[in-house]
Amino acid sequence: MYDITMMHEGLTGFSRLSQSFKERAQTAEARAEVAEELLRRAEEQEAKEIKERAQLDAELIAIQGKVGELEAQLAKEKKTIIEYKKELNLCEPIHSTLEEKKIATEEKATAAKAAILDATT
Repeated sequence: MYDITMMHEGLTGFSRLSQSFKERAQTAEARAEVAEELLRRAEEQEAKEIKERAQLDAELIAIQGKVGELEAQLAKEKKTIIEYKKELNLCEPIHSTLEEKKIATEEKATAAKAAILDATT
């Protein structure tokens, strides 16, 4: 009888141990499934972010190209402004001389008119 009791206790203990292992295995499988799902989602998110980064990089390259074009155009415009200022500075003495001649001519015309008026009166 002792042997049967021992065997029964052994089988019961083995059954409990077997059930415990099954539960642990199921828990481990569930954890593995969750981990696989998390990994899959992380990989999808990473792929999405890589795609978005590539699009942003392409936009950045296009913007940098446009900035380069605008900087070149600005440099050209600045050069044109400098050239116009130089021309204006060259014309300034001529303008002053012409203005002086105009004033002198107007003064002569006024004097001539006055002389004509004096002569006729």
